[in-house]
Amino acid sequence: MEIVTQLITPFYMGDVDYDVLEFLVDRQARYKTDGVLVCGKWGEKSTLSDSEHIEVAKRAVKASRSRIKVYASAGSNDTAKSIKTTEKLLEADVDGISLTLPYYNKGKDREIVKATKKIKAIAKEKRVFLFCEERALNKESEDQIKECGVEIVRDDGAWRKCHYLDDRFILNALCVNGVLFSVFANVFPSSIIHIKKKWEEGEINRAVLAYFEIKEKIEMLISGDVPFLKYALSLWGLSSPFVRSPLIECDEDEKTQIRRFFD
Repeated sequence: MEIVTQLITPFYMGDVDYDVLEFLVDRQARYKTDGVLVCGKWGEKSTLSDSEHIEVAKRAVKASRSRIKVYASAGSNDTAKSIKTTEKLLEADVDGISLTLPYYNKGKDREIVKATKKIKAIAKEKRVFLFCEERALNKESEDQIKECGVEIVRDDGAWRKCHYLDDRFILNALCVNGVLFSVFANVFPSSIIHIKKKWEEGEINRAVLAYFEIKEKIEMLISGDVPFLKYALSLWGLSSPFVRSPLIECDEDEKTQIRRFFD
């Protein structure tokens, strides 16, 4: 199984904090995760300008020093924009890109297949992940997308050969030797690495037990979205809790709830 951390985008005084970004990428490499995904949902992609988007990818590639893979989101409602973003990200030397389905103006299956194939043709040998909600595509369309080399990432826990969108499905990802796009690894990469290690050593029961020991923390972080995750990171001095509008920082009750889990 591969562990790819859905990395936050750190902010300070309204701007992207590129120094902290590089520190966070380096930290993931030192913990030996397999890669990071930047500018995704957990990276507040929708709040980034086009220039910030590309610069974040460039800085992440620089900080990785080829120790881990760097993937970046190129998803958009506009296929032409996704293509343009993909081209710029490839120039930044990312190892692959992610797309998301459905967006608000979700097209018909045949249109989605056509658009995805266009982007994969540009990406060539680079990996392309399609983040796909349950039942967003029919089986035939999904098969067509897979045939052109695009990898499907699921947001549900169905037991199938694919990749999974967050830590609640780590056992699924281990069973099918897929990719886990981890949120929890932003804060505690060692916990996710430990589960993977025990599983691969054949200590299945220990791996399952280790997952259930952190399950409530995982669910708590995911339930509060980016503000919860960033505040948790701030407790460990890893990043600031700042988010960009329309998100807002945690209120005092939420902060107390998070501290109760992590203190």
